[in-house]
Amino acid sequence: MNVEKAINVEDLHRMAKRRLPKIAFDFIEGGLEDERGLERNTSAFHKHQLLPRYLVDVSKRDQSKTIFGQTFASPFGISPTGGTSLFRYHADLMLAEAARNANIPYIMSGASNETIEVAAKIAPKNHWYQLYSARDPKVNADLIRRTADAGLGALVLTVDTPVGSKRERNIRNGFANIRGGLFQALSLKPSILAEALTHPGWIVEYFKRGGGTPMLGNWQPYAPAGASAEEVYKFTSSVRPFNAQTWRDLETYRKLFPRALVVKGIMSPADALRAIDV
Repeated sequence: MNVEKAINVEDLHRMAKRRLPKIAFDFIEGGLEDERGLERNTSAFHKHQLLPRYLVDVSKRDQSKTIFGQTFASPFGISPTGGTSLFRYHADLMLAEAARNANIPYIMSGASNETIEVAAKIAPKNHWYQLYSARDPKVNADLIRRTADAGLGALVLTVDTPVGSKRERNIRNGFANIRGGLFQALSLKPSILAEALTHPGWIVEYFKRGGGTPMLGNWQPYAPAGASAEEVYKFTSSVRPFNAQTWRDLETYRKLFPRALVVKGIMSPADALRAIDV
């Protein structure tokens, strides 16, 4: 599939739908429950219209922006997406490479399949890490230490998962359990496998890497020794705190991480002001 033939984003959308089986495509495209948030987000962008001013020399254009003391080519970046090896093998590293080449930030998901350290070697100046905190403070401290030791420019704490999310498409498609940004066992039951076989490019790659659930690389060291990928998913899901996370935890992370700390998911202005104080 040649993405160079894509004229716009919708072309990429169609290409992805052709290549990926429904179970993988729905994981990317789907929202929560009735998915009203997807339309609401799109409508929010459509409310803003651009008013051009002409007779201005635009032969040289610059949309660079300095963020946390670093100049990026654009004030946009790649947001965290978990389980990307389900869509393309080594996709986390491909995203890191794309961010490096475009000089924009890349936030590695807390549910990534590759590790902080490997991605940092590819995009040392563009790599940030999203922290999905655990109940065990030692695990959190070690993930933060690894983020700092790898030289990452920012730590991103996700706070908008006080309870597990209900991703109905994923449940229907055969993910055994869905909690926050994590899915557990990927089970290609006969009906799903039959549909997947109509996407030969994906199915060949899926079996070439050994099939089954892709490994959560950053969490593997904390799971029991010798744990399979599926067991690591179950372990990770079992130690996620959800409603136990508090402002005190944020203060702890602030002390542990020496560089930029981003709080992802805040919606209340009052919470934003409190986060700034931290």
